Amino acid sequence: ISLLKFHTFILQKSYFGSPPIIINQTKPVVTVTNFDGEILLDWGEDQNQINKIEKGDDLYKFEGYNVYQFPKADSKISEAKLVATYDLYNGITKIVSVDFDPSTQSYTSTTRINGSDSGIKRHISIKQDLFRNQPLVNWNEYYFGVTQYSYSSSILALTSYRESNANIYKAIPQPLPPGLINICLSILIAP
Repeated sequence: ISLLKFHTFILQKSYFGSPPIIINQTKPVVTVTNFDGEILLDWGEDQNQINKIEKGDDLYKFEGYNVYQFPKADSKISEAKLVATYDLYNGITKIVSVDFDPSTQSYTSTTRINGSDSGIKRHISIKQDLFRNQPLVNWNEYYFGVTQYSYSSSILALTSYRESNANIYKAIPQPLPPGLINICLSILIAP
């Protein structure tokens, strides 16, 4: 009953509040580039998308990005392995949320993020398969996704932590074709 009252209070505040509470769930758009034994993920090319994500919203403030490896294309985020976290350099590192557990009828504290104040990056080079604990193998399919997450210290927030869903992207590391290697080398050594 107390949980229902609390959620009713929050919903009333957000519905009758001025302005209404809007929660940002914009997902990063990722470009995948395949190299020999390596994958490059980049989600920093679309400035409009970055602005939508990083401006935050009324209740939650943007805090960072999580990069995940997924076991297959239709996996849930709970099945993924965390590759990296890039968070704002602002003193907020560990985010703990207090959530209601219906099975025990009690509130539990859960650590959602252990950031490092690393600063924001919008690209990553990946050479390791976290599921097999070995280097990436050329011509094998791998699946990656990037989420954005936000933090709130407001009593109106049902939880202090919010994370977007991830679009899952397929990556297939592979050597560059010989002609492209020659073009790249000629550009690098040109005067």
